[in-house]
Amino acid sequence: MAASAEIVFEGGGETLVVQVETLDQVELRRRGDGVPEVLFRLDKTDASQFELMTTRIEGKTLTVSMCGVVLASPTVMWPIVGGDVMITGGTDAGSEALFEALEGDLPCPEGASS
Repeated sequence: MAASAEIVFEGGGETLVVQVETLDQVELRRRGDGVPEVLFRLDKTDASQFELMTTRIEGKTLTVSMCGVVLASPTVMWPIVGGDVMITGGTDAGSEALFEALEGDLPCPEGASS
């Protein structure tokens, strides 16, 4: 994937754009009950901005997209402090697509903006 790939987080009228290559510890796993979880860590700057954003939109939907395609729309259960993010639920295919995007494995279609 090109170094300029971006993941866009939107909610409550706010937008945070994060460069994929700045994400760390991206993981796809299953909870004990079989529900998929995607985990990742934001860098210090993005983590600080994400904390402010999730504090303001607690209880509301956070849309996660890349190249104009929505990858997930979880509800923010509580402010996300420290940059360790966990997105739980969704379908197996949706969780896999989100994981691959965060890993940098899903290129944008030709001509699409990241």
